[in-house]
Amino acid sequence: MKNLLILLTISFFSNLTTNAQVFNPGLIAGFGFSQVDGDNFISSNVFDGYNKFGLIAGGFINTKVSKNSLIQMEIYYIKKGSFNIVNPNIISYKRFDLTLNYIEIPTLIRFKGGNLINEDKLMFEVGLYFARFLNYSVKNEFGKVNRQFYQTFNENPFNKGDLGFLIGIHYQLSKHLALNYRFKRSIIPIRIIRDSNRSQKWYNRGINLTLRYQLYK
Repeated sequence: MKNLLILLTISFFSNLTTNAQVFNPGLIAGFGFSQVDGDNFISSNVFDGYNKFGLIAGGFINTKVSKNSLIQMEIYYIKKGSFNIVNPNIISYKRFDLTLNYIEIPTLIRFKGGNLINEDKLMFEVGLYFARFLNYSVKNEFGKVNRQFYQTFNENPFNKGDLGFLIGIHYQLSKHLALNYRFKRSIIPIRIIRDSNRSQKWYNRGINLTLRYQLYK
């Protein structure tokens, strides 16, 4: 599925180039708040929330397909994971800080909002993304955990890819600068923990807030 998505994206943009369509490149910078659905901490009521902060940096290229819509492809570095801190007020003395580093490639369609206010500035978007897993780290209340001794991660490693969907809102601040708000979630598990009694699946979920600067417009 992930290979098919990448091939279709490359093929699509290759065809547009052949047909002499106009491409508009740009830069992306911002941050995200994420969590991991299915882990023992974030799935509980005590630790639920988008508590993992991570930076986002990369670029994009887009082309119009009609007066009111465009197709865009992006590539950027993103940090995901889950996080909670020691909090005696809720009788929690456990600290769990999971960092997941990815290179992410979304492909999406963006369209105007019809008769909404500021319809020339406000656009909506929907699409799919594939993220290539780079590495991870884990910390607890005692500090960084050595992966060599973290047996559960060695026996049940993270998948090399994260395939998911996205929906978002894009607001044009000026001719070249825009603000983007996006929700994303994995479609397939990023990690499966298997033992004799159960099978536990983990999924990435996050909210991204980024600034977009289009170089030519």
